Amino acid sequence: MIARVLKESVALAKGKSVSEVIKYVVDTINSDPVMDVEYYEIVDGNTLESINDWSETDYPVGCVTVYCGEVRLIDNIKY
Repeated sequence: MIARVLKESVALAKGKSVSEVIKYVVDTINSDPVMDVEYYEIVDGNTLESINDWSETDYPVGCVTVYCGEVRLIDNIKY
């Protein structure tokens, strides 16, 4: 589910703000009762600093940490 939502968010990003994409990812993953997003941020892939607008970097990366029960999962995706 996490990989699918991240891939969907890449397509969504073409017409949405950074904050809208973050909300989509968190809300969609959290809609699964077993999943709990601990962290999702879109960052500059070179500095790992959070971004607020797509124009802030040429290398935006989404980073997520999700608990699935007691298991902590991490993933990322380039936008």
